[in-house]
Amino acid sequence: MRTLILITTRFPYLPGEEFMEAEVPYLASKFDRMVIVPTLVSGKPRGLPPRVEVETGLASMLSISRASKLFLLTHHLSLFGNAMLGGAGRPLAMYKAMRNAARIAICEKWFSTYLMHRVENSEKVLFFCWWTALPILGARLASRGWQNVVGIVSRAQRSDLYIEEGGDPNWPFHERVLRSLDRVFVASEHGVRYLTSRYPWMTTKAEVGRLGAADVGVKEPSKTSTPFVVCSCAYLNPVKRVDLLIRGLGHVGTKFPRVMIQWHHFGDGPLRAELENIALACLPGNVVATFHGRVDNAQVRSFYRNTFVNLFINTSSSEGVPVSIMEAQSAGIPVIATAVCGTPELVNASNGFLLTANPDVAEVAAAIGAAITEPSCWLTKREVSRKTWLTLSDATKNYGGFAHRLGQFFDVLK
Repeated sequence: MRTLILITTRFPYLPGEEFMEAEVPYLASKFDRMVIVPTLVSGKPRGLPPRVEVETGLASMLSISRASKLFLLTHHLSLFGNAMLGGAGRPLAMYKAMRNAARIAICEKWFSTYLMHRVENSEKVLFFCWWTALPILGARLASRGWQNVVGIVSRAQRSDLYIEEGGDPNWPFHERVLRSLDRVFVASEHGVRYLTSRYPWMTTKAEVGRLGAADVGVKEPSKTSTPFVVCSCAYLNPVKRVDLLIRGLGHVGTKFPRVMIQWHHFGDGPLRAELENIALACLPGNVVATFHGRVDNAQVRSFYRNTFVNLFINTSSSEGVPVSIMEAQSAGIPVIATAVCGTPELVNASNGFLLTANPDVAEVAAAIGAAITEPSCWLTKREVSRKTWLTLSDATKNYGGFAHRLGQFFDVLK
């Protein structure tokens, strides 16, 4: 029996990790048994394919008191020593190091118990962590001596890859986590280059494992006059720089006062109230903003199917490879985005417009203005945008192929 143990942050529980919804059915169909192990359990669970199990025991153990975590940690001298060295002389660093070490110790204990009592001798097990995260090291420590564990693999995308941009969530165990992996599937070619330049010994372990989006379908333009519709989809935090988009739309609305512009933003976050105020202050009367807040992926896809969207815009300062862009391209929507991380692998002058990594308001406004003044050119970009999705981001091809790739670990570890 071939068993896949999928480690997540909180999937299948809402909210978050929406992009996993498209991948899980392909994984479930490939293996005899699939077990999802979230590290945090709260919120409403999503529906899952038949025969997919969810184990919440690890999340329960990770929620135990600090004293209990410290007790577990002091019985693991290697992790305890790493934490002491990593945080020496710095109280806050020491706290983070000890906390992460305790999480690893708990993961090791839980996975050891699970392998001993919940896995049959006839089963072959592959651990797959959807992020390059601390449970990987716990799984590696737990699987020592277990010949039925065929491998430990992970994905790597943004916060777990470009660690200098937002701090290392695995510190001071990042390198030990990487060395615990048999393979890491990075979301972009840029990401593979980044990882292997920092850790040359990862060259034999890292390969591209692209994410994907389901087919939304293409909405044909109306024959009657309609507003110019702009969409964005992002968590409202400083990294996403949505204020830059708002100010750019303000400039465009002022320059083209007779063009009715509708801007729809999908996503919530800590900056929402501030950004709503910026929109009120910056947008002229011909630019109407709608903040839809947190919605599920099905609602976004439904919007694309039922609305002719002229542009999708992403102004982030950092990304992995945005699934939000993939979804827009599946609908044939041209994309304006910043040239950061893996985004240039999806966006270019043929299917949209690639901004510089740190554009100013004028650059954003100029790109939007070009779509208004050159409609025939941007209709051509719609066709290329759709082709880009078919080539690089089709969920059926990417996730089906990825599930097959994971299946190879049960034959010969590669």
